[in-house]
Amino acid sequence: MITHILNILKIKVFDDFLPNRVCQDLFEKICEYPFYRTEKDFKGSNKTGLTHDLTHNHDIKNYILQSIKVKNVIDLEKYKIKEFYINLFLPNENPKLHIDSSNKQDITFLLYISPNKYNENEKGTTDFLFGNFIFGVRYKQNRVITFPSTFLHKANSFLTEDRLSIAIKFEKYHV
Repeated sequence: MITHILNILKIKVFDDFLPNRVCQDLFEKICEYPFYRTEKDFKGSNKTGLTHDLTHNHDIKNYILQSIKVKNVIDLEKYKIKEFYINLFLPNENPKLHIDSSNKQDITFLLYISPNKYNENEKGTTDFLFGNFIFGVRYKQNRVITFPSTFLHKANSFLTEDRLSIAIKFEKYHV
């Protein structure tokens, strides 16, 4: 039933996206990166979370793009990368609802990297607002979610742990 609801909502979930050892190594590597408070959920909002740009990190970029292609997550022939970065939310941060693009053909890709210490009381979901309803996708290490970039959504930080994810904003090629 959940898969059916996700299909209707155009939210796709892919578990075990990377080999588990690769995901763990990626997490350990990412923990050494410097992060900067640069991200705003929308114009006029306060900065939330920390980011590290991955646009020029060709090792990580190429590996993830190859995995996207092999697993047929997104047709990379039809999309170009608009943004590629790591999101870091510290415990108890409060990100706001936002959209990533006003173009209905653009896609947001999120790869959850933090080790899976999830329990219902720890939060960490990615929430989507549909009318009067909020639908949350649970955080799980090595899980990918994709969705139309026009969807109103927000990350929920964990209560006691850092929440890391790799975000790629894909823009549809216009021909």
